[in-house]
Amino acid sequence: MYAGIRLVQKLELSFDYSGTCRLLFLGVEWERKGGEIALTAFRLLQQKGLNPVLHIIGCVPPHNISNEQNIINIPFLDKNKPEDFQQLHNIFLQTDFLLLPTRAECAGIVFCEASAYGIPSITTDTGGVTTYVKNGVNGFLLPVEAGGEEHAGIIEGLCRNVTEMQLLKKGCRNKYEEVLNWDRWGLEFKRIAETLIQAKTH
Repeated sequence: MYAGIRLVQKLELSFDYSGTCRLLFLGVEWERKGGEIALTAFRLLQQKGLNPVLHIIGCVPPHNISNEQNIINIPFLDKNKPEDFQQLHNIFLQTDFLLLPTRAECAGIVFCEASAYGIPSITTDTGGVTTYVKNGVNGFLLPVEAGGEEHAGIIEGLCRNVTEMQLLKKGCRNKYEEVLNWDRWGLEFKRIAETLIQAKTH
């Protein structure tokens, strides 16, 4: 997990909408993470006049996107390097939505990171994602069969309803503070371990 989720303070966050739909696709495996769906959603949002900006971090799309406006591709950031960590931190601070239409996922720590920064996750109802993302609380889960149009529709609706978007952003941070953090994980692990130890001693 990126150290930034421990360092980011609530006071650093803004839950306001800038008027620019700022999207983040973060993943190493383009196909498994649903890169094509994310790219389609971005293009549809452009057509709808929302002026989106898409950061693609962690991989290189399999086809040339260099001529497309408002796409920033950063193939790799090393969180152990202070300058890379700071760059990633700044991108998180400026992001409105984590757009990750993943095809398969066991434990997506990136959803915890997004919630720490008040970023709603627009993702898919598959694998362990439902452990981290709750509909209307810190994002939205779409069926695996959903394409770019459905993902773009969710994002467009939120961008056109600033009050709902702000509430969702605040809900993300609350979800992080209440559940999706290492301290809470440690307490839950301790509780389970103690229960197992007690069961063995009786």
